[in-house]
Amino acid sequence: WVLYWLKKNDSSINNETYLYKKSIYVNNLRNGSFKELYEDGSTQGEGFYKNNNFDKECKWYHPNGQLSSLETYNEKGKLIEIKQWDENGVERTKKLKANHDISSRRDQVQNRIIGILSQKVKYPSEGKAYFHVFVDKQGKFHLLEIETTYPNSENYREKAKQVIKNLKPIEPFLYHNQLTEVSLKFYLIAKAQQTIIRTNRVYKTTIRRRKF
Repeated sequence: WVLYWLKKNDSSINNETYLYKKSIYVNNLRNGSFKELYEDGSTQGEGFYKNNNFDKECKWYHPNGQLSSLETYNEKGKLIEIKQWDENGVERTKKLKANHDISSRRDQVQNRIIGILSQKVKYPSEGKAYFHVFVDKQGKFHLLEIETTYPNSENYREKAKQVIKNLKPIEPFLYHNQLTEVSLKFYLIAKAQQTIIRTNRVYKTTIRRRKF
C-alpha cells in the first residue's frame, strides 16, 4: 500500500498544507520507492527504502533542481558513499553527512532556548506556557505562538517574546545538504520541579529560580 504525507507550512499565516512525501509500505514497513516534494510540487528527494532504511541510490535536490546529495546505502541501510553539491553545482568536500544529525541538533537548540528563557524571565509559582518557535533557513528565530496560564501571563509573554526576538542566529539546519526550516514546540510547567514536554518525548529538569 502507498502512504501519502501532508505537511503544514509552519511559516504560513494560513497554516497551508501540501503533499510532502509518498512511500510504499509492505508488511507495515517502508519498502520500495519514495518521493519527497517541495511546496511547488518539484522533487526534493527520491530513492528507495528497504525495511524502513534507505536502500541503494537515493538523491536529494535543491529548490533550483541542482542535485544536493547523492547517497548510496547497502542492504542494511548503512551509508557507504555520499557526494554533495551546493546550489551552484560546486561539489562539497568537507563535513559530508546525510542529515547533519538534525534530530539531536534540534534538541540542542531547543535546550538552549529553554536555558536562556529560564535565566532571563522570572518563572511564576504555578501554571504553564506553550511555545512554538520557528527557525528559518538563515538560522533566525521567530516566535509563532506562545500561550500561558501563568498569573500575570501578559507580562511573562511580552518578556519571553523579547528574549526570543533577541536570540542570535545559529548555523542553519541542513537536511541532506539542503537548507531547511525547523519547528520547535515545547511546554514549560512551573512547579518545584520543571517539566519540559517536547513533541514526542517528555524530559524533566530542575530549573533554579533567580531571586528578584
